[in-house]
Parts: sequence; structure tokens; C-alpha cells
Amino acid sequence: MSEESNPTTLKSNETTKTANKPFNYVKWTVVLGLLIPHLFFIPSLPPVLFGRGAPYVRTKKDTLSVAFSILQKEMGSFKNKCLVDCGSGDGRTVIEAVKRGFTTSIGYEINPWLWFYSEINSVLRLGPTRWFSNTSFRVASFWSKPLSSTDVVFVYGLTPMMKSLQEKLQNELKPGSFVVSNVFRFPNWKTHTQANSLFVYKMPAESYGEYTDKESESEVIHNESNQFQVEESEGEVKSQLIALRKENAELKEENERLRNLVLGIDKEKNKTD
Repeated sequence: MSEESNPTTLKSNETTKTANKPFNYVKWTVVLGLLIPHLFFIPSLPPVLFGRGAPYVRTKKDTLSVAFSILQKEMGSFKNKCLVDCGSGDGRTVIEAVKRGFTTSIGYEINPWLWFYSEINSVLRLGPTRWFSNTSFRVASFWSKPLSSTDVVFVYGLTPMMKSLQEKLQNELKPGSFVVSNVFRFPNWKTHTQANSLFVYKMPAESYGEYTDKESESEVIHNESNQFQVEESEGEVKSQLIALRKENAELKEENERLRNLVLGIDKEKNKTD
């Protein structure tokens, strides 16, 4: 009788497989736990590298509240108004716009995972009726979409893309429409209103002209009739960047910890074998 057909050997193999099942479940759980969060980031990287987009970063609820309060004061009613979020991420700005009374709220997002999450989140928070009639999430780049009928544009971009986006908005938006930028200002537009990390512009935006260096930029900005000092806004930007770096460092530490956990599971499995 061969060793493979030996009942004792077969029973031993079955026992080993059964004992290894918990290890396999834990291992795959850890692997998926490492992989799934990155699905929200990886598809966003190519536009960032080419200066045409920004990575996914959540907009704080308090920031959204301040933004819509400013728009409410400037616009009055949001009825029959259209809002577009250029890079809608998890959809929170689009959803909040509908809750605040916008008739139409559109989010452009190139990351299909974030688009899917936005659709589900919208249904859960708004209900099927308002989701179907008031929101529109599209897997598309906002660069190729006309914005001539838009009343409010939201953007949370990066410095390399702001000049090109400024030109697009200047050419397409109608007079009286608003642009809300979180953290990053447009290179040569005067802000209509500024609050914390928010820069609000009213079209047609008044222009400074091109900056030649940082000193001229700072000098012109100091001439704005804003109630906030430039140092405060710059401090807010630096604080957010520091927070992002810290969050990235924590994510790396967590990944390393989980990787070590997987290695430990493999070692324990080998000992069991």
C-alpha cells in the first residue's frame, strides 16, 4: 500500500488542512484589508502626476458647512441652481448641496471605486427619489465637460492644476456664478470672500495679472479687503499639509504592522505544517 493511500496519512493530511483554515482566513482578511483602502487612491495618481488632478482627500464637514453658509449669503435661494464638484471623491459635497436645496448637483470623478461609493452613499443619505432626480455622479474628467450652465463650482485641487483650471473656468462660467476652492487659491484671481481654508470667487473674477515672484504675490494679496490675514490662511494650508503628511506616515506604519502580522501568520503556519 502506498503512503498516499494509507488511511493514516490521508487522515493526517485532512487534519492539517482543517487546522490551516483559520490561518488562511486571517491571512486573506489582512491582505484584503491592505488592498481595499488603496483602491480609493491608486486610480487618482495618473492625473496628479500630469498636473491635471489631485489625490482623494476628504473635505471636512465643518469646511463644507462654512462654504454653503457663504454661498447662502451670496446667492439667497439655491432653487433652480446647479452645483458641480470637480473631483467629487466620496460624493459628500454633491450630497450636501442637494440637502441644502440645490436643484441639480453633479460630481465628476475619474476613480470608479469612489464613483461607486458615491452612488451608494447618495442613495442611503438622500433616498432613491432625491438621488435619482437631483444628483448625478459621472465617471469622467471635468476637463472635458462644459460648465457654462453651472452656478457653483467646487474644487479641492493642487497648485500644478490651478492655472489651467482657472483658464477653463474663466472661459466657460457665466457672470454671477461662484467658484469655491478649498486650501489652494487660483494664481491670479482676487478672492471675493475668504474663510479659513476656503477661497470663494465670483465670476467674472477680478485678476491681479501674472505673478512674477512670491514677494509680488504676497504684496498684492495683502491689498485685498478680506477680514482674514494672509498669515492665517497660509498657516491653515500648512497645518492641513502637515496633517496629510502625518496621516500618510500613520498609514505606512499600519501597513508595516499588518505586513509583519502576515509574516507572523506564515511562520506559525509553517511551524504547524
